Amino acid sequence: MLPSDATLGDLFRAIRSDDETSREAAWEQCYKRYWQLVWTRVFYVMRTISWLGEPNEMAADVTSDVFVGLPDALKHYRDAGKPEQWLKQIAVRTAIRRRESLTGKWSSGRSSDAEPKERAVGRSYVSYDETPDQVVHRLDSVEQEELMELERRRKALRESSDATKQRWDQFLQLYIDGYDFGEIGERIGITEASARNWLCKIRKYLAQPVAVG
Repeated sequence: MLPSDATLGDLFRAIRSDDETSREAAWEQCYKRYWQLVWTRVFYVMRTISWLGEPNEMAADVTSDVFVGLPDALKHYRDAGKPEQWLKQIAVRTAIRRRESLTGKWSSGRSSDAEPKERAVGRSYVSYDETPDQVVHRLDSVEQEELMELERRRKALRESSDATKQRWDQFLQLYIDGYDFGEIGERIGITEASARNWLCKIRKYLAQPVAVG
């Protein structure tokens, strides 16, 4: 029986073990504890597809692929370095492969006519010449700052005298926690269609530059 505080390296070793019960328990624990870490990195890649209307759902789909393929991927894992870093790399590689299959644009720079050459306005750009390691490193370097800025803006929503903006913060927390639009709508008393519309409004609001002075 794996302890609840087992390290990711311990979980990897258990997933590669000969005991089926240990493998299943370790995989489940890995999924529950590291789903958000994997999803964040997958989303970072998927949101750069200019025509993809809702990258959140596609990122969830790709994240599932990462965990489904984890037992096979671990056959090539070596216990050197940090297992968290290795998992991030697997997440980014999987996301890049999905992006390539969707856009017809590859790491060599070859592209199809289906994807505009211009970078999507307002979305982070992932160079096709970057290695997964470089993408992960860049994400790690800015992630904390982005999270701090998001928290500052959410605090402004919570403290706003506007009741709608206060509800926007409730929406964001549910969205970050992984609830779908139907569940979010039920919890805050709006329809699923309205919940989808709220996400667009909140994104536009958060994208506005902060007033100085």
